[in-house]
Formats: sequence, structure tokens, C-alpha cells
Amino acid sequence: MINLYAWGRLTKEVRSESLLHDLTQIGIEVAVRQKPLARFPGIVRTVRKDLVIWPTAGMTLWKENVPHNEPLAVMEWKVNHRFNRAAHPLNRRLHKGDIQWLRDAFLLSGMAMFTGYAVLVEHTRVPRELHCVKVHAGVDEPFLTEPTHT
Repeated sequence: MINLYAWGRLTKEVRSESLLHDLTQIGIEVAVRQKPLARFPGIVRTVRKDLVIWPTAGMTLWKENVPHNEPLAVMEWKVNHRFNRAAHPLNRRLHKGDIQWLRDAFLLSGMAMFTGYAVLVEHTRVPRELHCVKVHAGVDEPFLTEPTHT
């Protein structure tokens, strides 16, 4: 689903005059900084995120093998479909955890422009449901989504 969104939808928004101005700003399953653990101060950890938008073309987290760069946006996806029914309750809890992670990531990044999206797709429900929460400047903004009848 992430690939379909990134390459089928997001790439159509690339414009030379916009924040998203180059395809190489888009990363799928790439490393970003993780909030440090209290028991390991000074150790920089990383975590992979589903979809990441970087400020400049070809950017990654790393600079000279040290976590350095911060993304403009991060999207985390959870999808409940008929092949993972046992995971549905866990995915719903993880979706809530993704929202908290995005709040924390904003504080960690120190970037006023950082925006995160936590997406949960309920593919087995009729009608299908899409739940999306935008986290910008550390504040949650739930999207109102309409069920789809496909």
C-alpha cells in the first residue's frame, strides 16, 4: 500500500517550485532518528519509517556515518486486511503509538515544518475505512475520512 501511495499518488505532486521538488526526496522504509532512551544517554538510535520526505534531493539521515539530517515529513501505515486478522487489535494499538511517536519526533527534530501522518486502513470493514491523523507542530489533527465502497 505504501508503494502504491508513494509512486502512484505522491510522485504526481512533485513540482520544481514546491517543497517536494525531486523524486529522490521520497524514501520508503528508511532510517530516521529515534528518541534517546533514558538508560542510554548519548547513544543515538535509529528506527525505520514507512514513508519519509527529506528537505533536499538525495538526502538521508546519515552524514559521514553519523545520524544528522531530519525529515520534513514521516508517514506510518497500518493496514488491516483479511490475511492478517489476528493482528487487527495490535495494529489499532500501534496506530495510537505511531501518533505519539510523531509528537515526540517533532520535539526531537526541532523543525517547525516537521509534519507526520499516522494512517490506519481498515480494509475488511464494509464500507472500508481510512483513519488518518496529521501531527504538525506537535498537535494532532484527525482527518475526517469518508468510507469507500470499493
